[in-house]
Amino acid sequence: MTLNNEQLEAIRKRAEAATEGPWELDEDDFGLWNRNGRNYIGSIGKSMADSDAEFIAHAREDVPALLSLVAQQRAEVERLRNEISFIANVDMSRAYDADHVIVSVKGWAHRALNGGANE
Repeated sequence: MTLNNEQLEAIRKRAEAATEGPWELDEDDFGLWNRNGRNYIGSIGKSMADSDAEFIAHAREDVPALLSLVAQQRAEVERLRNEISFIANVDMSRAYDADHVIVSVKGWAHRALNGGANE
């Protein structure tokens, strides 16, 4: 599944509009509350599977975390595309440029293997 920017923004807006979290399930009354217990979010229902109720309760924290991860990964993909574009456009017929590319590629590979950290 691929999500475009508009779809991700719609998900983000829904998450931001939802009751503040984290949420927890109260199994005694089958209700969903935010963890400070002051805001009743809604009834889960006795017929709902426990795993589904847990999924709903954790979605308040999981969705924003996943959106943040998507943004980080997209930024990293863009950074790598820019570096690949640079390499693809280097004039390899010039010795200095070729040596510079080799040194640069080694540095980029090292950073990529270490999570993008600069050394």
